[in-house]
Amino acid sequence: ISKQIFNFFFIILINSKFKILLFIIKVLFKIYTESNLPEAWLNKGITLDEIGRHEEAIAHYDKAISFRPNYDEGWSNK
Repeated sequence: ISKQIFNFFFIILINSKFKILLFIIKVLFKIYTESNLPEAWLNKGITLDEIGRHEEAIAHYDKAISFRPNYDEGWSNK
């Protein structure tokens, strides 16, 4: 699964399909976390933030930053 697919799901997020997107991201998240991609953690954090699960979102932003300390998107969403 590529970054382009994750970006596609981010577009769905912007179009307010949060609960459906959260389910899809949970499935993809298992795959991505094995390779420690900060984009996976960031995108799930954004999704959680949008549905009001802010504490969980912050934990995901922190994890993204832990893999890439200079990850601007992680810091700006936190």
